[in-house]
Order: sequence, then structure tokens, then C-alpha cells
Amino acid sequence: MTKHIVSIKTKLRRLMLLLVAIELVISLSLHLITDIGKVQNRLQSQSILYAELLSEYCIAPMTFNDSAAVYDIIKKVEVIPKLLAVAVYTNTEELITLYSKDSLIVIPRKGIENTNNSGIFSKYFTKTQTIVYNNIQLGIICLYVSKQEIKESIINDIRWSFFVSIIIAIVGIILIEIFQRKISNPIIDLLETIKTISSTKNFNIRTQSNTNDEIGVLAEKFNEFIEQIQKKQAAEIIAKQEIENLNKELEERVKQRTLQLEQSNKDLESFAYSVSHDLRAPIRHIDGFTKMLESKLPEKNEQIQHYIDKIHESSKNMQNLISDLLSYSRIGRQELQMDMIHIQSVIEEIIETYQQDTQDRSIEWIIHNIPKIYGDIRLIRLAFENLISNAIKYTSKKEHAIIEIGCNITPETIEIFIQDNGVGFDQTFADKLFGVFQRLHSDKDFQGTGIGLANVKRIIQRHGGSVRAEGKENEGATFYVTFPKKKK
Repeated sequence: MTKHIVSIKTKLRRLMLLLVAIELVISLSLHLITDIGKVQNRLQSQSILYAELLSEYCIAPMTFNDSAAVYDIIKKVEVIPKLLAVAVYTNTEELITLYSKDSLIVIPRKGIENTNNSGIFSKYFTKTQTIVYNNIQLGIICLYVSKQEIKESIINDIRWSFFVSIIIAIVGIILIEIFQRKISNPIIDLLETIKTISSTKNFNIRTQSNTNDEIGVLAEKFNEFIEQIQKKQAAEIIAKQEIENLNKELEERVKQRTLQLEQSNKDLESFAYSVSHDLRAPIRHIDGFTKMLESKLPEKNEQIQHYIDKIHESSKNMQNLISDLLSYSRIGRQELQMDMIHIQSVIEEIIETYQQDTQDRSIEWIIHNIPKIYGDIRLIRLAFENLISNAIKYTSKKEHAIIEIGCNITPETIEIFIQDNGVGFDQTFADKLFGVFQRLHSDKDFQGTGIGLANVKRIIQRHGGSVRAEGKENEGATFYVTFPKKKK
């Protein structure tokens, strides 16, 4: 059996019709609007009469432009309480004379004020009348008429309305109390249920409503909605638990993989160190036996000497490569001994060591003031030796080399740059500069092992910093080394 639904709109309409009927009875008894209209019409009629009379009296003096006589005429309105002020203007609305009982009224010197459409509670309204004689307009008279009567009428009506409103309020309260249980209580119950669920997050709570209207339907739909949320919440809890389990499993895998990678790195470093260390002796032997063989040869021609020189050169290159590999391995294994470093002194000492090798070259050094940094002086020295030696090497083909060393300071970091005007490089391949055995120039043009900048990057990263490079082919290069400031 289906319930007969009486809409809440119908219930409210019945209530509103009852209240409107009461309001109509009360409105008819108050005559508020009628009283105000009557007073306004009476004031308008009186102001028209006053304006016409004053305009008639002003014809003679206006004909002879006697402003004093005009003033004497309009001053007579002082006996009329309703008239607050009178102003007389020419046809071009230039003020001739005025009389005002109220000093707060501002009468314009040019142009006639028009307040006919002002609000009920304004202090006054204006009424204008032309001064005409024999169809010739002599001027314009403007009256400022008080609205005090309207205000008094409104006050009396408000007093009466106040008492009637009390009666309406009492009747309204009684009517509202009668309909409250049928209309308000189900809504309040539903609202309280929503608040309880919102505060406790308990989706097992349901609202109870036995009304056969839209509120009852709303309560049923609300319960269905809460049930759907409860099911969705349960599914989300299960999904969340599965995600947490997957995250834990993934974290464990990452942890294990990280340990494996760390062990692999250690093994590779140990292998590189062992291989590099063990290769030094055979290379020395090869170079030594080559020298012995060279000294034992009774006769040497140009081709034999060329081969012997190649063996010596290859041995030397191999020794340099092994030394760099050993250095690269030690950087990762060596424990840092941190302290404040006067980096400018370190840079000046490094430059001094290259003075003997570069005395036949034209190199202009520009060294700016650089603050102290926090680091391991042995590794920092090695990093800047590589950077400065690169600047010297890659400017070797310049007649006049310029190498500038300075810094940029921020609240958090100290960035030291080494800039040269050497051969530079293609910025596209800048990311390869700091890889092991990565070189952007051939060994024929510039000798090197391709490990120096990799050592620089590793050293700076161990200090919590970063290194980057900017360059352009045949226009030089700039290397930036950034250190974090030591926290006090």
C-alpha cells in the first residue's frame, strides 16, 4: 500500500495563506500607506499654492530687477512653518536672492536643486514655479518644503503598528508551535543525525522519520546514501590496506636493491683500486725494460726510435690513467675530515705550482675575494687542481689567456666559478663532462684521461654540493661549484 504524500510546499502554502490573511486585515486597519499618501498630496497642493502666490507677488520687483524688494516678499514665508527656505533665480538659473530658516540647507548659487523624487525620510523637497508676466518669463522661484508632517504621520503609524505587530507575533508563535511538530521536528532530527555522523564519522547511524511528505522521502534517501558511503568506506579501507602492504613490500625491495647497489659500488671501487694498483707494477716493468732494451741496442734507426718513443708515451699515459683511477677509487673510500678552509689561499697556492710550466705563456689571472668554505682540504684541493689545470690546458691555444675565479653568495650557498676564454665546448653535451672516461675533445688536441672532472663531481657531491658547466665552442667555458654554507 502506497503512502499518500502531502508535499511540504502544500503545508507551507497553507501556513503562508493564513499569515497573509492576517496581515491583510492588519494592513487595512493601519492605513499606513494611505496616510502617508494623503499627507504627501496635501503638502504638494499647499506647496503649489505657496509657489503660485509668491510668484505673483514677485512679478513687480522682478520687472524692475529689484532684488531687495524680492527678498522682502520671500521673507514673509517666515510665518509659514512648512516653508524652510525660498530662492529666486533668473531664467538662466542664476541665484538672485534667497531666504532660509535652516542654516543647514545648502542652496546652490547656480542651477536649481530638484529633490521631488527624494526619499520619504529626507528633510525637505523642492517645488519650483516660473514667474511670468504677459507671457514673458521673468525668473524662477524655488521653495524648500519641510517633510515634518510626513515624518510625524509615519511615527504615529509606527507606534500603532508596533502594538499590532505584538499581536501578530503572538498569533504567529502560536501558529508556528502548532505546525512545528509536523514540519520542523523531522528536519531538525535529520540535521542532528547529519551533525552526529559528521563529528563521529560513525556511518552506522540512521535517521528516523515517519512523515509522509518530502522530508520522509529525503530521510529514506539520506539513509540509502549513508549506506553507500559505508560500503565505499569499507572498500577504501581494504584498498588502503592493500596499498600499504604494497608500499611496504616496495620499500623492502628498494632497500634490498639499494644495499645491493651499494655493495656493487663498493665491489667495483675495490676492483678498480685493486686492478689499478696491480697494473702499476707491470706498466713500470714495461717502461723499465723498454729503457734497458733501448740502451742495449747497438744501432737504432728512426723507425726503431719511433716505436720505442711510442712505448714510453703509452706507458706514461697508462700510468696517468691508473693514477687517476686510484684517485677516483680513494675519493669514495676516504673518510672526510671537515674543517673551515681558506679556499682563496688554496687557489693561489695551486696557481703558484703552475707558474713554472706556464712562464712562457701569456695568462691573465683575475682572482676575486672568496670566503671560507667548510670541507676536507685534501679533496677540495684535488678538485680545484683539476678545474684550474683544465682552464690552463684548454686555453693553451690562445695567445692571451684570461682565467677568472670568483664567487656568488646566497643566504644558503657559496658558488665558486672558474671562467676561461679557451676552446669551450658544445653546451648540448655538457652532461657528459662529468662522466668517467667522457671527453669532448680528442686526445690529439688535448691530452687527458677523462677522469678529472668525474673526480671533481664526486668530491663536491660528497660535500653536499653540486657542480655544473656552461660553455660555447671557441668562446670559453665556466665551471660552477656550489657549496652549502655551514650552519651555525
